[in-house]
Amino acid sequence: MAENRRGTRIVGDVATLDYGETLAFFDERAQRAPELDRRTITMYQDTRADLAERRDAREAEQILPLLQLDAGTTNVLDVGCGVARWGGHLAGRVRSYTGFDFSAGLVELATADLGRWYPDGQARAFTMSATELGTAGFDANEFDLVIVSGVLAYLNEADCARLLDTLAELASPEGQIYVREPMARTDRLTLRAHWSDELSAEYSAIYRSVGQYDDLFAATLTRNGWSATQRFELSPDLANRSETGQFVSLFSRGAAQ
Repeated sequence: MAENRRGTRIVGDVATLDYGETLAFFDERAQRAPELDRRTITMYQDTRADLAERRDAREAEQILPLLQLDAGTTNVLDVGCGVARWGGHLAGRVRSYTGFDFSAGLVELATADLGRWYPDGQARAFTMSATELGTAGFDANEFDLVIVSGVLAYLNEADCARLLDTLAELASPEGQIYVREPMARTDRLTLRAHWSDELSAEYSAIYRSVGQYDDLFAATLTRNGWSATQRFELSPDLANRSETGQFVSLFSRGAAQ
């Protein structure tokens, strides 16, 4: 474990995050909305808004054709929706969009944009932690598309497993679960209240290895009848982190590995 006075880097070992610190980080990001590009708020390129824009566009370009979307029937759940970046990409392509995030500030920003993107009112965002999803009152098989984009990196082990088990129940049998997470290229890395000069803030996250995510998915989604139809690194040419990459997994029920 490597330590310094401005935070901790933990390599290899399993360590836990303080959710209160994580919430404070995202609330502060929401408060800085007037000075930051919308995408940058949750994509962290404070000094490179152009890179955040290109990453956002590339993700939509690569992923949208893979999703089974129907503007008349597709109901979407966006877990940890942030500023509802995906809500914008899906406008006009889905029947309804439901997003939630544990930062009330981010939800306020998301709600303002969703009102413009979905004038028919078929979109909403509300404040809730991903750890509370099992008690949110959603029906089994309610959602045709579930999005988990950059959320698991902020959850401890048991909460990751509970969330994925719950999502396996909420997604419809013919639906899909889209997961995009930053993963460690080699050893697991945890940043705990680690100072970031780029973000001008202390930052915490868990970068599990690809193999650790494989084990996590096998113990949750695969155990519940879901299999990966797509698995790849998203836009490696746009990466600017040597230790991590953005990896995509798209799950359907009963699909072949």
